[in-house]
Amino acid sequence: MTDERLVVRLERTIPAPPEQVYRAWLDPGLLSQWMAPGPYAVSRAEVDERPGGHYRIWHDAGGSQAGGFDCELAELVPGQRIVFRWGFAGPERRDGPVFDSLLTVTFREGPGGATVLTLVHERLDDLAAALPDVAANVAPGWDDVLGKLADVLTSGTAAPEAAAIADLAHPGALELLRHQPLARIGYTGTDGFPRVIPIGFHWNGERIIVCTALNAPKVRALSARPRVALTIDSDDGPATRTLSVRGVATMDIVDGVPGEYLAASAKTMSGEQARQFEAHVRSVYQQMARITIEPRWARYFDFAAGRVPEFLLKLMNDGS
Repeated sequence: MTDERLVVRLERTIPAPPEQVYRAWLDPGLLSQWMAPGPYAVSRAEVDERPGGHYRIWHDAGGSQAGGFDCELAELVPGQRIVFRWGFAGPERRDGPVFDSLLTVTFREGPGGATVLTLVHERLDDLAAALPDVAANVAPGWDDVLGKLADVLTSGTAAPEAAAIADLAHPGALELLRHQPLARIGYTGTDGFPRVIPIGFHWNGERIIVCTALNAPKVRALSARPRVALTIDSDDGPATRTLSVRGVATMDIVDGVPGEYLAASAKTMSGEQARQFEAHVRSVYQQMARITIEPRWARYFDFAAGRVPEFLLKLMNDGS
């Protein structure tokens, strides 16, 4: 921490992809494993993941309440940056004073698919005036917890749900999510039989979003049975790359045309074509259904590179 400005600046290389490190700051299960300096333990982690949402980490020490952080999410840029109003709270937690500051954490891809994490913690003047000993430990505290973060993401102790979707952070998977125009989505129809349909999609860094007309059969079907499966592949012949996802769909009705629908459609259009398409669909749809799919399991396969399903790998090894 610099004496003149009361600013902490740290940079660490975390051996995990940026999207995975970003998620570790927002997943309560993962936060509980690393967001506690020194001998403290996280007793509760609450994340309302949206700009303006609350972000609270409460600590215990030897079973005794020890305060923590009462914060607010100011900015979220998936896989790239999180900005917090960061509040320091004492053992009284929300019933006591909270000393506010500003925390900015950025993530960029480093060598070998690692993440270069930059942390800037500033506006610590109020904390330093009221609790100088606590302020003096801000830099060592962050240094400690960033080490714990790296350990959690590389030691195999990450929460099972995070490990299940870790393949989404693979560069090949991200290329498919960002650039492929169509996914094949599987769901259970209202008659109990499965359906598989091609559909345009948008990846927002955390969720897969598809949009459709209100009277589309899948709207009623997914409202009743929200579990889905998706396949996104590269269509590049013998070097086929495929991303398989299983997840849970939630639905909301949006006035007009959702931006995600336009973004999905624009993948295959020129600028002028996209503008004409937007004008047309806005004249057609007064409302649309926006279906947001939260991934619960994901696997990325690259057959040319030897990244194949486990059963095939076992078969090949047994035969060698």
